Amino acid sequence: MLRNALDQVPDKPDFVEMPITCIEFLHRHEIPADIIEDLAKCAMPEWTRIGNLTLVPMTELIEQNTYSIQDCINNGYLALAGGANGDPVVVDRRDRRMYYVSHELLWSDDWTELNECLHSTPYVYDDFWLALVGDPEFPWDFDEALRRWPLETK
Repeated sequence: MLRNALDQVPDKPDFVEMPITCIEFLHRHEIPADIIEDLAKCAMPEWTRIGNLTLVPMTELIEQNTYSIQDCINNGYLALAGGANGDPVVVDRRDRRMYYVSHELLWSDDWTELNECLHSTPYVYDDFWLALVGDPEFPWDFDEALRRWPLETK
């Protein structure tokens, strides 16, 4: 999972302990227990590049999942990473599928259902991270994901 992918990332900061407030937040939002356990083993003190994305520091997990992207977590999508332009990458707590979120759409008033702002990857949480570090052409934002996986929309 994520820890296996991070083991392949050179020059990363040392792992830190995940704050108990983050663990409580994840439980409150019904994130699967094995994902919580994996994230706790991967807590970074700062934004950390992993492939073409950056991993959310676990110390900022609550902040990054509220405010401007609160609709994601309120609908079962936990932001775990982001692209260079600010598009979040989220996991669906129900089916573990990974999605790119168009932050431009999300922040606009041009959508009525959250799925209009999401684009599915062909990966679930367990496979996403190794695919990310193993592919230098892995999409870094929502638009690149649309081009890479045009038939995988939700």
